[in-house]
Amino acid sequence: MKIQVAYWYNSNLGLPYQHLETFEHSIEKRNEIINACLDKGLSVMVRPINTDDFTGELIWIDKGRFGQR
Repeated sequence: MKIQVAYWYNSNLGLPYQHLETFEHSIEKRNEIINACLDKGLSVMVRPINTDDFTGELIWIDKGRFGQR
């Protein structure tokens, strides 16, 4: 299982994670990423993904409400 970080639109949010960066899954790593986002006042959406190419969680990050632009 993996964790992948993705930026909704703006990837220049001052976080130490790159768009589509992938990590080995652990509760500690997931919480670290989520807490880093929340500490900066960002929005986080966690989605389970189970495809042929990827099994794990996708963590979407946005500075707003994940709306259309």
